[in-house]
Amino acid sequence: MAIVVFSALFCMNGCAAVKPELTEREAINSLSIAYAQAFESNQVERVLSVVTDDFVAITPDKPPVSGRRALKEAIENDFSHMKVLALHFKLDEVFSTGDWGFARGSSNGTIKMKATDQQVQLKGKFLWILRKNEKSIWKVARDSAFGDEPPK
Repeated sequence: MAIVVFSALFCMNGCAAVKPELTEREAINSLSIAYAQAFESNQVERVLSVVTDDFVAITPDKPPVSGRRALKEAIENDFSHMKVLALHFKLDEVFSTGDWGFARGSSNGTIKMKATDQQVQLKGKFLWILRKNEKSIWKVARDSAFGDEPPK
């Protein structure tokens, strides 16, 4: 009985402070939330904070965006024309091994065009290649995304 009481008291005082490590899937899910929130903030530096230095984005009808500098310029251009009001990523598949992983899923969101104040609903699919940085934090290394609407 004394051992049970001691164990219970020990856990009441010490166990609550011990946080279990996130599973890889939970960490990647957290990255997807941070990525969406970074775009919703409409702050270029927040978006850059969740990608690798050698980031590459591949989207339809545009040349690839390669590297942080090119990404910064592309996002600054996008944010000058639109404001991201809401963005959500749904992860359908996640896989990781060592410092590399991928996530595949769907996205939906709302943007507001600055010139017209028109709100536009966006839906699409994505495939991310992910890599851990030197602090073992997941970052988006490659982002291939496309909308569900056919090209016009």
